[in-house]
Amino acid sequence: MIENIKPTTDLSGFYIVFYGSCNLEKSGIYGISHLMEHLVCKAFDHLQDELDENGISWNAYTSGNEIVFYWTGLEENLKKYRNQFLDLLKDFKVTEEEFENERNIVIQEYFDAFNDQTESHYLNLCRREFNHYGPIGLLEDLKSLTYKDCQDYFKLQYSEPSKIINVSNEKIKGKNSKNFKDFSEFTIDPFSYDIKKNSEAKLEKLNQYDGKRSILIFSEPIIEPKHIAPVQMISSMLSSGLNSPLYQEIREKKGLVYYIQNWIDRSGSVGRSFFASLTTEDNVEPFKKALIEVLNDPDKYLTEKRFNVIKNKLIIGYKKNNINAHANVNKYIQPEEWVLENRIDNITLKECMKVYDLYFNPNQLTFTTDKDY
Repeated sequence: MIENIKPTTDLSGFYIVFYGSCNLEKSGIYGISHLMEHLVCKAFDHLQDELDENGISWNAYTSGNEIVFYWTGLEENLKKYRNQFLDLLKDFKVTEEEFENERNIVIQEYFDAFNDQTESHYLNLCRREFNHYGPIGLLEDLKSLTYKDCQDYFKLQYSEPSKIINVSNEKIKGKNSKNFKDFSEFTIDPFSYDIKKNSEAKLEKLNQYDGKRSILIFSEPIIEPKHIAPVQMISSMLSSGLNSPLYQEIREKKGLVYYIQNWIDRSGSVGRSFFASLTTEDNVEPFKKALIEVLNDPDKYLTEKRFNVIKNKLIIGYKKNNINAHANVNKYIQPEEWVLENRIDNITLKECMKVYDLYFNPNQLTFTTDKDY
């Protein structure tokens, strides 16, 4: 599928999306999607000086749902390269020596991830609670991957782009890409979390963090696609800005934390609500108590005034994003249900409150610290 987006400035973007990613992985190849992202980027090595000279920025990322390669720059410069970028992605010309070196780089990135207290907590939690190893993968699998494994995976993952997003005044044409299911033996639709716990999951313990505790709290129920938009609104109402209920009650009034986050973690078309923070050992229980107090009183904190503040803030944010469309294309990558922008004008506080107890009632939440993993 090709999405042609007309920008409002002279800045353009070109995004090539491959759906599947970690949904293709199984025991023995955990982490191959992320490694392949690195390897495929080798196709552009010979252009790096030329792209710099033309002011073109490029990068790629691997999420649990997709792998995306993208380039941004002035239209007059970027337009010269679009066809070349697409052609380069279709051919896997990495040498075995390059494979070995890039695998070592990814392994270093793996250690970096598990040296961060909060990230290591999150990664270990996902392994045990959802049997999900994420883009970072599993160290022993990364070490055992072969050059042939990557060649074979290239044919599976990169047979066709799932979507091309062209932010430009010049439209590009082409036949629709194959649906992922047309060439993959795997079924990834519908997406969902694996809700089965895996007590045998292999966890990483690289550091002992004395004095501070990472806190992660997740909703037990999986958020249905039809509830994503109101849950996104609730999340913003609770945690967006220093004037939000969570920041006011837990940080500003009680001084228990520096930060507190609430976000909706996406796995395909469904999700989970997560809270995260970091605090000293003696603040863990007071933090938990303060959080529960806020969540147990939505009528006090999720008021019509707060709803309107967040709604207007989001609408203005979307307008800003559309002005800078070359760098804001997530709404074209995510499932329709996840694009709050398309529903923001009509969503109501009443709609949000109808689903609140399903995903934010403290009785529906699992509280963890990094000591648990």
